[in-house]
Amino acid sequence: MPPVNNASLQAMFVTFKGQGDVLTLHTADPGTTKATARVAGNTDQVTTWPAGSNGSGTGSTVACPVNAGQTVTHVCLWHSSGQHVATYALPTAAVYSFAGVLNVTPTLTVLAG
Repeated sequence: MPPVNNASLQAMFVTFKGQGDVLTLHTADPGTTKATARVAGNTDQVTTWPAGSNGSGTGSTVACPVNAGQTVTHVCLWHSSGQHVATYALPTAAVYSFAGVLNVTPTLTVLAG
């Protein structure tokens, strides 16, 4: 099988980046339901995806609000319709004794397998 060229990777990036732009924070894996284990004080935050290059791009950093007394374990990406796209488990839980912000910068890279 021939290798996937950069133009093909870029076309896939453009398709995939259109699947989701809403980020949310959670206290446990929410599965595919946005309201499950939602961090108190967290509202939907929208990232803006770049044009990308060779199948890769980094979305804009979003400041996700967190109320005091919350522990963040997961960040989720959703389509604006509410459809689940992806879940990322933080390597270390973020514990908030005081109200604060968790800055999230999503990256999407399409790799040829």
